[in-house]
Amino acid sequence: MHGDAAEPVSLAAAMEAAEVSHREKKKNPAIAAGLSLLFNGLGQAYNGQFARGVLVLLGSLLSLFLMIVPGVAIWAWGGYDAYRTAKG
Repeated sequence: MHGDAAEPVSLAAAMEAAEVSHREKKKNPAIAAGLSLLFNGLGQAYNGQFARGVLVLLGSLLSLFLMIVPGVAIWAWGGYDAYRTAKG
């Protein structure tokens, strides 16, 4: 029975093996691009690059947040400035 035991595999090694397996299959570039345009990172996941897909998604959300926050601050300042200027 001792010869039947499976060797422990690290999560990183399993993910790497899965990514290599997925990359070896031919993927449709139009589907990959369409999925990525539909939802950031989904095209990478379709290609078998799950970690890269998560990074693309997180990067796009972070950059969106970094653009919205200053935009809202400038918009609020513009409203305050218009109010203050009109008040005299």
